[in-house]
Amino acid sequence: MRETSFVNRNHKKWSNIEKEMHRDNTDPDKLKKLFVEVTDDLSYSRTFYPNRSVRVYLNALAQRLFQKVYRNERSSSFKKFVNFWVDGLPRIVWEERIIFLLSAGLFWGGFIIGIVSSIYEPDFAKIILGSEYVDMTLTNIKSGDPMAVYKQRSEFDMFFGITLNNIRVDLMTFIFGAFASIGSVWIMIQNGVLFGTFQWFFVEQGIFRESFLTIWLHGTLEMSTVIISGAAGIVLGRGLLFPGTYSRIQAFLLSAKKGLLILFGVIPITIMAGFIEGFVTRLTDLPDIVRLLIILVSLFFLIAYFIVLPIYKRIRGDFNIAKAEDDKVPAWSQEPINFKALNSVGELFTNSFVYYRRHIGGILGFSILAATIYGLGLYYLLPEVLLLELQFNQWVWVDPSTWFVHFQNVAQFFNYTEDGFWPLALLNIGVFSLVATAALTWLSNERKRYYGEPPVGFAYAFMRFPLVAIIMAAFHAPLFVFPHWLGIMYVLTFFMSVMLFIWLVFARTANPFTALYTATELSFKHIMKLSGLYMLLMLIIFLFSFISDSAFSYMFMQIITAFIGIPEAAIKVASIVLLAGSMMFTLCMSYPLMLAAVGLFEATTHQINTAEELRSRVENIQIRKRVYGMDRERSTAS
Repeated sequence: MRETSFVNRNHKKWSNIEKEMHRDNTDPDKLKKLFVEVTDDLSYSRTFYPNRSVRVYLNALAQRLFQKVYRNERSSSFKKFVNFWVDGLPRIVWEERIIFLLSAGLFWGGFIIGIVSSIYEPDFAKIILGSEYVDMTLTNIKSGDPMAVYKQRSEFDMFFGITLNNIRVDLMTFIFGAFASIGSVWIMIQNGVLFGTFQWFFVEQGIFRESFLTIWLHGTLEMSTVIISGAAGIVLGRGLLFPGTYSRIQAFLLSAKKGLLILFGVIPITIMAGFIEGFVTRLTDLPDIVRLLIILVSLFFLIAYFIVLPIYKRIRGDFNIAKAEDDKVPAWSQEPINFKALNSVGELFTNSFVYYRRHIGGILGFSILAATIYGLGLYYLLPEVLLLELQFNQWVWVDPSTWFVHFQNVAQFFNYTEDGFWPLALLNIGVFSLVATAALTWLSNERKRYYGEPPVGFAYAFMRFPLVAIIMAAFHAPLFVFPHWLGIMYVLTFFMSVMLFIWLVFARTANPFTALYTATELSFKHIMKLSGLYMLLMLIIFLFSFISDSAFSYMFMQIITAFIGIPEAAIKVASIVLLAGSMMFTLCMSYPLMLAAVGLFEATTHQINTAEELRSRVENIQIRKRVYGMDRERSTAS
């Protein structure tokens, strides 16, 4: 192609690129794509027009575009955060408007059921709310302060306690949508019945006006969080029920990402509702007009943001553009995982499953080995008296109020404060270090495969195992002194940061002190991305662990003990050992997924902080002046 033809064909594109570079709000992802296009054109010009002015122009354009991409990459996090609230969440609400309507219908349907049931069954309020609460409220009504229940604790204690509880309910409503959306539907109906019964109870006592102005002061926002988190749960389960053209797991990944974004939009509303309930609802002597105004402002916000704004942006055509590429789940590939890509949370989640799928055989084998070691270790290291203190209390699928029992069943194996339970710590550290070393070896080899380096072998993993075990032991050490509940909070809070620390030491062969500093810095600097990834992964672990602690597991254990002829006196011990091994198997199966996500997260943040990939591209196209290149081109052009 002649130079003039090349310029005529591309000059309009280059002109548009220059215009994009002068805009202040250009999408960073779009700039990256433009940079790739410019470098492709530059490579072509270097091949066919090495001493012409068009190469000089494209060199300069690539330099300026690179600088803008690199600068925007560092400042794009806040823009993405703002764009989520201005465009991202309203877009999702519009796309899932049918599910939001369904969610609202389920809640208000339950609300009506609660009212009708209370009308026809006088004792229904005691059944739903509890006799103790009803009697206490009746006493408060007789004393002249029917809303005294909101004044029993200090403002901050009430705000903190209620907010944490409501966030827990939001999370449970979302997570249990993974069970084909049935769990979310049940929780929404249950909450609707509860609120309907609660409101009608005050109507029957003749204090509707006071109860309405008090309850709905915070209840307007609180009810909306139930509906929105319920919609998030239904979206989550839809991927399993209706995968469309995707595989079921790919559809689930898509729906999980979208559902998590909806859930993220609920959290600020939940916090605001808790603030109002803790600090404002107790002020029952506020003028009625002030309380009514707060209710109306809350209602106006919900209608404006979740109904009017999506419709307005749809009419304006803001939602007509194609979906972003990271909203699509790529097909499984045998190509090396790209450790230089700037991945979103959804892409990190997807690539973690790519890794998991490739190494599923090894993960399965090491998980079986770890579960066997754990079960035998419990049997031989823990005295029978202490072993029998471990309880696997059963929970019921159709009764969400019992689901928390599952967490208690798992958490008891991380309680080291009781005398004689030190073998639990030894076993936990040992099996998790074993699985972590294997998973990190596979992930490290994935990274080396991408960079074209020779893989590490068994000897390298064997030498690194003691270091992994030491870090794991240090992580578990506080559980010996922390109260059990505080220990669980500690593990959940710092788990991802510790895994990041282990990855840096294992794969990057960093100095432990440097690795600890880097892991801490990355955890705080990219806390939003890490938290989003953590929530998605915890959902998967949650589902994995439920398998080991369900009614099916108990039935399976009964069949085993019946067929192998275990004496009746030893059946309980055998059941505990088998259930503990089963629980550890599911945890070890999910553990490599967490490590893969952490390793890929570190690779992405490394690119964001260093722009290593972009800099290498610039060096490859020789942006620096060369004697034979730019200097001679200038003389030719003159």
